[in-house]
Amino acid sequence: MVIAIKASQDSPQVVLERSELVDQRKKRFQVVTVNKGGNGQLYIQDQPLIISFEKLFLRPSSIPKEVDLSLDKESLKEIAEDIGETQDF
Repeated sequence: MVIAIKASQDSPQVVLERSELVDQRKKRFQVVTVNKGGNGQLYIQDQPLIISFEKLFLRPSSIPKEVDLSLDKESLKEIAEDIGETQDF
């Protein structure tokens, strides 16, 4: 599993992409886009970002606390704001 974070250099946009190798080819399973509007508000599409516990740790969960990770709206907003600060957007 790969989580790619793409930050646009031209506009206030962050794209998070979750992909996996399937039959020796990269297959995109989820794309979450965060855009900053002209009013300064963040718009998040296709959230939450779900990261499979088993894919991340390469083993099945063994206790109830070991669950898939879910990056909700607030987590995604924080990531985008941190990236935006470094880009002066």
